[in-house]
Amino acid sequence: MGWLGAAIFVARQLPQALRLVRTRESAGVSKLGALNAITNTSGWVIYGFGVGAPVLWVPCLFAIPLELVVLALIRERMSNRERLLALAWAAGLALAWPVGGR
Repeated sequence: MGWLGAAIFVARQLPQALRLVRTRESAGVSKLGALNAITNTSGWVIYGFGVGAPVLWVPCLFAIPLELVVLALIRERMSNRERLLALAWAAGLALAWPVGGR
C-alpha cells in the first residue's frame, strides 16, 4: 500500500511540471506552495533515510526534480520575503527533528 501511495505522490506532480515546461506560463502556481513542497519532500528524504524506510525516500528522489523544475520556472515571480519564509520553514523542520524524529 505504501508503494502505491508513493507512485500517486509522484504522478500527481507530473501535470504541473509538464505544463510549465511546455507553456512557460506560471500564473496560478503558488510560489509558497512550491517552496513548501520542496522543503517537505527533502524532509521526507532525510527522515526516510534516518528510519531506514525506502518507501519514504525513493519516491522523493523522483519528486524533487519535478519540484525543482517548477521552482526554476517561477523563480522570477518569487520575492525575497517568500524565500525567507521558506528558509524559516526549513529551519523549523530541521530544529524539530531532535524533538520528534527517531
